Amino acid sequence: MRAVLFFALLWLAPTGSNAATPEALVEEGHVRLRVSTEPARQVVLGQQTRIFVEILTDSWFTKAPRYPELSLEGAVALMPEQLGTNFTERIDGTTFAAQRRSYVVYPQRAGKLEIPPIPVRLGVAVDAKPSEVFTLTTPPLKLQVVLPAEAEEVESFVTTPRLDVEETWDRALEELRVGDALKRTVRLTADQALGMLLPALDFEAPPGIALYRDQPRATDRVNRGQYRGERLEAATYVLQRTGEFTLPELRIHWWNTETGTLETETLEARTFEVAASDREEAVVIGPSRRETDWRGLLAGVRDWLRGHGGALLVAALAAALALAGLRRYGPARLERLRRRRRERRESEEARFRELQREARSGDADAVVRCYWSWRDRLHEESPELGAGRLRAVAEASGFREAWDRFEHARYGGGEGGWDRRALRSSLDAFRRSLLSALGPAGRGADSLNPRGILRG
Repeated sequence: MRAVLFFALLWLAPTGSNAATPEALVEEGHVRLRVSTEPARQVVLGQQTRIFVEILTDSWFTKAPRYPELSLEGAVALMPEQLGTNFTERIDGTTFAAQRRSYVVYPQRAGKLEIPPIPVRLGVAVDAKPSEVFTLTTPPLKLQVVLPAEAEEVESFVTTPRLDVEETWDRALEELRVGDALKRTVRLTADQALGMLLPALDFEAPPGIALYRDQPRATDRVNRGQYRGERLEAATYVLQRTGEFTLPELRIHWWNTETGTLETETLEARTFEVAASDREEAVVIGPSRRETDWRGLLAGVRDWLRGHGGALLVAALAAALALAGLRRYGPARLERLRRRRRERRESEEARFRELQREARSGDADAVVRCYWSWRDRLHEESPELGAGRLRAVAEASGFREAWDRFEHARYGGGEGGWDRRALRSSLDAFRRSLLSALGPAGRGADSLNPRGILRG
């Protein structure tokens, strides 16, 4: 009965096809396989791109097509729909039953984006008898991901046809006093975008105001396959002294895919006065009960200096020499220390530690962000690890399977969530395998660092 119902719905579905231009066509017997992208061939960095895979047959399906998860280097790939779209299409006078599935891709790097072959398993009727289940594979495709010239000088931007920015304060910026706290909330909402891809806000506060930032929250809503991402950021300003203060303006840049222009949303600067607190009390210092014998005090100081003058002179000379040495050699040494600290914070090992911490915390959005940050640093420190080599190591170590399960749970609506312990274990195995693949020549200070979590 299920098979009969499926084929009936398939044949009764409305005729039609997507608006994307087919990029490739594969034919085998009674089956045609089409794959296309929308937009076709060229997209802007971060722009939502759809990959359509269509199966058509002039017979009927005896086994519903099964589509795999898609993993791309340098892009976030999702499958928003749980079921395919069924339709019919007439080609050269013949009616074909068809099913369409789509993937949503967000390129994160400029350059060529390679879409690997996608295998689809299915079965059809041949001479009114069910065929054996077989696999058709789409040809590989390439997309050119461009960074618009207008956006080259922008630190970060989001690509979307529409961006909404909403700013709220928990109180009016009037009659403020020392000790008061102001909470500021900014909500970014974008069509055809993911919340985790929306730009972070750079809250700043002048001296005299303490700034405390909340953890950003990113959420996504999907309606009939259409994504709408949201990022919520909040900060609390604590007023510490009196005076006039100005909070600088905030600028959010976005590439408008409808107009093909770079646009900027500006949250205006805020200026306000801070008065003294009502709780502040004047401190009155009265005369002491006992008059000070200034002559005796000065005499005691004079006698002490006579007895310790030599030691004071030596101490003064040592301090002068130390100060001269600090002025001459201190800045260079301090800069070296700062550079080493920056290198340690930005090293591949440090980013991997952060990835493991986020995997332990269970924040899926943070895991995705830290994973790509680690992969970028991994490529910088070990450029000899090409995409093919990484993919082979990922599959051999079991990480590819664990990461597919994680992405399915996070983006594909998988049931039961994802296993934090399994993901951390597979990440550790993946990195160990990479170290082994590099060999002793690739384990220097400028490549993957074998110390830290992999030690012992």
